[in-house]
Amino acid sequence: LAGMQDKYASRGLVVVTLLTENTSSQDPSTSDLSAWSTMAGYKGAPVLADPNWSISDRFERDGYIPTVSLIGPGMVVKKVDSSVGESDITAALPW
Repeated sequence: LAGMQDKYASRGLVVVTLLTENTSSQDPSTSDLSAWSTMAGYKGAPVLADPNWSISDRFERDGYIPTVSLIGPGMVVKKVDSSVGESDITAALPW
């Protein structure tokens, strides 16, 4: 998704990562979030802590991670916990 973030940021795409735990199964710290962002190659995209899966669980359907959902303009949920391809992204962008 980092490539899609770079390619479509000017059209409004924002890739948001919710990190539920660190590699020690603890709540992620600020340094964990920063390390994940660097490792994943997200330039300027938000990486947020989601301890206890308080947000992620709302979109989890199949019991496996990662969970990828697509939310369009106006916070309209387009896809939940499924494969999100480039054609899905471009169809959801406002222009």
